[in-house]
Parts: sequence; structure tokens; C-alpha cells
Amino acid sequence: MLVLLASLMLGAAVEQSRDPLVMAPSMIVGTLPMEALKLLYAQSEPEFEACVSPETAPGKIGIKFRTDGSGQLLTLNVVSSTLNDPELESCLLRVVHAIQVPPLPGGGGVIVTWNLKINSTPSSLTLDTATVTKGQTDQARVTELLLEQDQVLASCMDGAPYSGTLTADLKIDALGHLVKVKNQREGVQGAFCLKRAYADVYFPRTKDGKSATVRVVYQFESGLD
Repeated sequence: MLVLLASLMLGAAVEQSRDPLVMAPSMIVGTLPMEALKLLYAQSEPEFEACVSPETAPGKIGIKFRTDGSGQLLTLNVVSSTLNDPELESCLLRVVHAIQVPPLPGGGGVIVTWNLKINSTPSSLTLDTATVTKGQTDQARVTELLLEQDQVLASCMDGAPYSGTLTADLKIDALGHLVKVKNQREGVQGAFCLKRAYADVYFPRTKDGKSATVRVVYQFESGLD
């Protein structure tokens, strides 16, 4: 069996432009859809970001509020925080207090724990190598397609709580479809993001009509470290 071992060294880092404050995974008890909560955040994003200065240290805050069926705010408080900044916390609470939650389906109230994450530095992602370890495929075109999706991958990885090497094997079928991602070192987020970034990419058909495997090695620097 002929195995093509081809490796291309790369070095251009993709720096993920970072908002100073982002919405983290949150929890809703009631009939308010998560998409509606994301929309409320997007509509008030300038006010949220106005609370944050370049000197603000990174951290997280959980803000819990309860409304009645009409969207009227009943209670509002901080349930968790690593900010160590009472002024910043108060500013964020004022923004949430000013948000008008829409009337809820069915007329019931809702309880929301709204988690927000404050970042200080952008994350960066660098594709170090792309190596065809099995099969025969167009190495140059594969690498080109990988680089085209770097921004998608960087965006997905943004906020991952670790820095280091992300190594994975991408299995491509004879028609050029990505069929499997196997991480060599990192956890669930790396595999999920690789699948998301390359799911809709059509890699070149293999030259021998069989599947091919490409090992990719990325260096990731988290802005949360």
C-alpha cells in the first residue's frame, strides 16, 4: 500500500478579534427562548461594553433576574462573580435592569441566570503543520482549504479555557467529504470546533479512490489564561 507522507510547515497566526465582554452559556427557567436572550444581549451590547475599560481584568459574572409574564422585572442580583470590581458589577446590573424583556408565551414568569464573560486579550490560532498520513490527495489544495477556514475555527475556539497544541486527524472520504475528526490530545471543544469549521468544506477527491487522513497541528493561545 502506498502511503503519502507530505507535510507543510505554516506559521501565520489568526488572531480572533475579541469583544471586551461576551455572553457565556446561560440558564433559563421558563418560556423565554435562548435565542430571545441572545437578542436582548445583542441589542444592549454597546451598553454592556461601555462598562468595561481596557484596564478591566478578565473574569466572569452571573446575574440572576426574575420577571412576571408581562416581562416586568421582579428581582435582580449577582449570584456569582470573579470580577472583584463592585463598580463594574453595579454598571452591568444597571444595564440588565434597563432591558425590557418581551411578554412571555403562556403568560408565565421566567428566571434567568445570565452569565457574562469579560476578556482582556484576544486568542490566537496558528496552523503549524498539515500532514497527509494516509492515502493520496492534493496536499497543496487541502492546506489551502484548511487555511481558508482558520477564522471559523478561531472563532469557535475563542473562549476555550486552555492554551497549547491542538492535534487531530481529519479523515476524508474518496469524494472529499470530512467523515471523522479524531483528536490526539485535546478535549471535546477542539473536536467540535474542527468538525464545525470543516463540515461543509469539499476537499479534493482522493487520487486512489480511497479515504485519506490529514493530521493537523494547531497552536492555540487562549485569551482567558
